[in-house]
Amino acid sequence: MMDSDPQAQLQRYLNYLQTDPENLKLIEAVTETHMRLNRNQDTLTLIERGLQIAPHNCNLLFTQASALMADGRPGLAISIFTTAFGRQ
Repeated sequence: MMDSDPQAQLQRYLNYLQTDPENLKLIEAVTETHMRLNRNQDTLTLIERGLQIAPHNCNLLFTQASALMADGRPGLAISIFTTAFGRQ
């Protein structure tokens, strides 16, 4: 479901997430929307919660590395990319 207003989309997802806080698809949707809104710290905080549920979730790991890059932490991002996706 794409919404032309990412803030409205985010609020809707957050409301759903309150009722189902361990729903990985919702966590992924919220983190992707946070990224669209340039909310890197919010993205990283929620990803940590998602990775507690599913530590090897490729979508969350990719978004985590992307948020770290956007936050000016390329070393950590590269470490996540290489560890998660197997390239040394």
